[in-house]
Amino acid sequence: MVLQIHFNNTFWGAVSQCDLLGGIISTSLTRQASCNVGSNSIFYITNIAGFNPTPDLASSTNYRVKISFLGGSVSNTANININFFTQLFANIDAYNSAYQPIFNKYNSLTSSGTLSSCYWETSSTCTLGDSNG
Repeated sequence: MVLQIHFNNTFWGAVSQCDLLGGIISTSLTRQASCNVGSNSIFYITNIAGFNPTPDLASSTNYRVKISFLGGSVSNTANININFFTQLFANIDAYNSAYQPIFNKYNSLTSSGTLSSCYWETSSTCTLGDSNG
């Protein structure tokens, strides 16, 4: 399966790479799941056999996928709203051909301040456009 994550608004400039950090079960030992950059606002993860449930979430029906990406620069530190569009496709051919996804989920992160553009190193420190972990 292929999972696509699309953002309608970005503040991180040109994306050069992304890495899968967790939450995905690969299809096999020889074909590991991997994060790919589709554009500066689209990431997609290939070779998905399933998802790892996380004890950090209140429900066993919710899953969390963690990715890391390298962007060129912070292009907007003002108030920013980001809409997330997540789609799961049966395989890479279905993704490339824009076939109907298995599921399509939309969520929005609204912001009333610049804090949505922060990477939180500690509970009280906001660093714009920087990530150490």
